[in-house]
Order: sequence, then structure tokens, then C-alpha cells
Amino acid sequence: MAVIKYMLFCLLVLSLISSYFLAYVPLIIPLTLFLVSIITFLVYARDKYAAIHDEWRISENTLHAFSLFGGWPEAIIAQQSLHHKNRKISFQITFWFVMLTNSALLVWLHTNQGNSKLHGFITALENLIARELAANKFGNVLLYLLQYSSSI
Repeated sequence: MAVIKYMLFCLLVLSLISSYFLAYVPLIIPLTLFLVSIITFLVYARDKYAAIHDEWRISENTLHAFSLFGGWPEAIIAQQSLHHKNRKISFQITFWFVMLTNSALLVWLHTNQGNSKLHGFITALENLIARELAANKFGNVLLYLLQYSSSI
């Protein structure tokens, strides 16, 4: 089971890198997933520490939420390297469902409809940030960078 998880992890990393270079997803998507993955590993490590020292634990729903929002690759690594939550069957079933859901969303982003929705969302987000920064004199540099990135 661990080998399958590592293979899926490597496949995801390769897919995200190629998706960015083939212009399917903007750089913010792989960077966000990378950041969420690192945070997910730290959350797993904190929960493992709490389990060992009989302290307040992080709920399984919280662990699954981090996985759902893109942290499942590091969750795989945390489960294997920290030996945490890797034997609890109910947790693993939910984890695999969450991982497949997140992966299906990433696949959908590579369809015409998903890619269009993603770029529409990012454009709307950039416009919102630009409006907020425009009210602030010090935000002019950031505003310029946002306008530059949306023209790419």
C-alpha cells in the first residue's frame, strides 16, 4: 500500500510540473499545493507528538480537510515516515476518498470547462485584490505586478 501511495505522490508532482509548463494551470496552483502540503505534514507531526505525550489531539476531520485542500501528498509521507494514522482502517478509507476527490478536481482543471472556470476565478480574485490595493498608495507596486501577471 505504501508503494502505491508513493507512486501517486510522484505522479502528482510530475503532473503539476508539466501542467504548469504546458500552461494548463497558473503557477499559483502548484505553489499553493506545495505550501498546503508542507503545512499538512506539520499538522500530522503535531498530532503524532500529541498522541505520544497524551496531549490535546487534532481531529481527524481537520487532518482530512488539509488533505482535501491539496495536502494529501505530504499526508502520505507523514503517515509513512511518522507511522501515524496509517493502520486505522476508517481513517484510511476516508483519506483515500479525499485524495481521489482532490485528484479528480485537479483532472477537471485540465478540461476546457475546468480551465475556463479556474482562469475566471483567478481573474476575479486579481481584480478584487487590485481594487483593494488601489486604495492604498503603497500598493501601487503590487498592483502593477498583478496587472503584469494577468497579461501573461
